[in-house]
Amino acid sequence: MEQFAREVVAVLIPIVDLVGAVVIGAGVLVAFVAYVLSELRLRPQPYEGVRLLLGRFLALGLEFQLAPTSWARPSRPPTTRSASSEPSRPSGRR
Repeated sequence: MEQFAREVVAVLIPIVDLVGAVVIGAGVLVAFVAYVLSELRLRPQPYEGVRLLLGRFLALGLEFQLAPTSWARPSRPPTTRSASSEPSRPSGRR
């Protein structure tokens, strides 16, 4: 069962990664068209609106890009040894 799950994840990783790239590419295209139409005064829209439109696509696409990264590295609970050998981090804010 575990091997089957690994195989499914191995197939899904490139697919989800590709979906993320497609979403980002589509967002760039949509934002570019919105910017050109705005500059030609055919469909005026504030510059911030175009930036927000692109930002939404980027955020969604990057979420798709990030998901396979976490799937590829299975998390393991820390052992006593690994927890004690990690460097200590300062507790105060800077």
